[in-house]
Amino acid sequence: MRQPVTGDLINIHTHGSVRIRGVFSVENLMLHEGRVPDDSADAFSAGIHPWFLQKSELPGLLDRLTQVIKDERVVAIGEAGYDHRRGPGGELQKQAFESQAKLAEECGKPLIIHCVKGWDELWTSRRRLRPEMPWIIHGFNGSTQQATQLVAGGFYLSLWVKSVLGGALNEVLAWIPPGRIFIETDGFDVELGLVYEKAAGGIGIPVSMLAGYVRNNYLTLFV
Repeated sequence: MRQPVTGDLINIHTHGSVRIRGVFSVENLMLHEGRVPDDSADAFSAGIHPWFLQKSELPGLLDRLTQVIKDERVVAIGEAGYDHRRGPGGELQKQAFESQAKLAEECGKPLIIHCVKGWDELWTSRRRLRPEMPWIIHGFNGSTQQATQLVAGGFYLSLWVKSVLGGALNEVLAWIPPGRIFIETDGFDVELGLVYEKAAGGIGIPVSMLAGYVRNNYLTLFV
């Protein structure tokens, strides 16, 4: 049985989390580091990041992933994805991404996605695989048009923390349906409550309402 979702605020994606009263955190495990679920967070995602791919290591990492996700605290696969700025060639990224996407289908867990300049490949994979499990874009930092296209295509959006804090996503926030939004801190040392405050202000709603949206989305997708 999975961990109960406690706390007023949910952090959907973080690195190096520490337990904070009132916060429910999903810590990301990047498997090349050899980490496994421990007591550092309430829940975990686990995956093979495109930055650190090596062809010779991919089979072993996929085997490790199939073992790690048996832990009930692992609630999602990823972060997996495409990155044109960093990492190996596209074919290896595609192999790693689609292998993880298929595993997400097999185990019935959402997929957390890292995507930098790799949107064409991501859409191609989605059309080819036709997933039933939710696909969540972590660190979304795009335009209103892109947000609208992604939502229409079935994606969920977890917002890029630095753009939320700087107000750069205020216009975009109004176009993201309440049922498709998540909040994260990624690897930044920032108070989660401040991120919620800035995002809620950008939408023009109380923090408690945004927290309710994110909580409902988490309970719908992950539990």
